[in-house]
Amino acid sequence: MKEKTNNDFDVLIDIAEMNKKYLSNEIDIDAVETIEMAWDIIKIIQKNIPEVIGGFGLGFPFHSITQEGNLVVNPEFISYSDTFIDKVKNAKALGGSAWKCFQCQTNEKYHPTFCKDCTETGIKPRDVMKVLPDIDAVLIVNDFSNELLDDIQALSIRYGFHQSDLNSKETIDRVNYTLSNFGTVNAGCFPIDLHVVRKDDFIISMSELSKGNLDLTSDVFSLHYDWILNNRIDFAFDFIFSGTFNPELCDTNIMSYVDKAKKGMAKIYSENDILDIVIDRSDRAKVLLQHEPTKDVFMSKIRSWKEL
Repeated sequence: MKEKTNNDFDVLIDIAEMNKKYLSNEIDIDAVETIEMAWDIIKIIQKNIPEVIGGFGLGFPFHSITQEGNLVVNPEFISYSDTFIDKVKNAKALGGSAWKCFQCQTNEKYHPTFCKDCTETGIKPRDVMKVLPDIDAVLIVNDFSNELLDDIQALSIRYGFHQSDLNSKETIDRVNYTLSNFGTVNAGCFPIDLHVVRKDDFIISMSELSKGNLDLTSDVFSLHYDWILNNRIDFAFDFIFSGTFNPELCDTNIMSYVDKAKKGMAKIYSENDILDIVIDRSDRAKVLLQHEPTKDVFMSKIRSWKEL
C-alpha cells in the first residue's frame, strides 16, 4: 500500500488491492499462521481472565483451510473486492477526495449506530470492513456477568482487539501493517470480532446438535461499541460451516461435547444433507460452496466427523 496519499478514496482502494493479493496468495502468507492469530488472542484473554475456559474460531479463513493447512483461493472473494473497488472509484470520479467516515469516527460522540441512516456517503464503514480480513473468535465462559464482560472489553482495548468497523482508519492501518509484516516477530494481528457464550448454553447446543436438532437458542454476546445480545447468530450454521476448535484452549468436557455433536450430525445426516443444511441457511455460503475446491474442503471436514 502507498505510504502517503492525499485522497481518502485512494486509501480504500489501496488496502482493498492489497487484500486481494492476500486472498489470491500473491502475498506469501501461511494460512495456518492466520489461524494462530485467533489462538494467540484467545490464549492472551484466558491468561488474564481465568473465567474464560475455552474458545473457537469462525468464518474466514476457517472455512477455507485444507487439511494440509493451505488456503483455498475462492474467486468470490476477489469478485467481492473488485465490486467494492469499482464503487470507490466511482465515488472518486465524482470529484470526491475525503471519505467523511474517517473524520466522523474521530468525533467523541460517534457511535456505530449513526451509520445506518447516514446519507453523507454511499460507502459505509461496514462496506469497507467486509472486504478486509478479520478474525471471529467465540469465547466460552463459566457464566455471564457485567464485570466479566467489562474485563474482556477492557482487555480487548488494551491489546488492540478492536471490532473492525469501530475505527476505520485504525483498522486499515492494522491490516496494512499485518499484511506487510506477516511471518515476522513484529507482525500484528487482524481486527477481531469477539463473541461470548456461557458454557452451559454451549453444551446444551452441542447436545442438541448431536441429536440432529438445528434450532438452537444459545445467548451470544458480541462486542461492538458495547456488548450486545446478538440474536442474528445462527449457532448451528456457524458450528457446521466453519467452527474450528483448538483442544489446547478448551477443557476436556467442552471438547467431548464438540466431538459428540460432530459424530451425531454425521450419523443422522448424510454428507450431502449437511451440505444442503449449510446452503439453505446462508446465501453467502451457497455462493462460496459453488467453488469446487471450497466445497471439497467442507466435504472433507464432514467426512472426518464420521471417523471420530
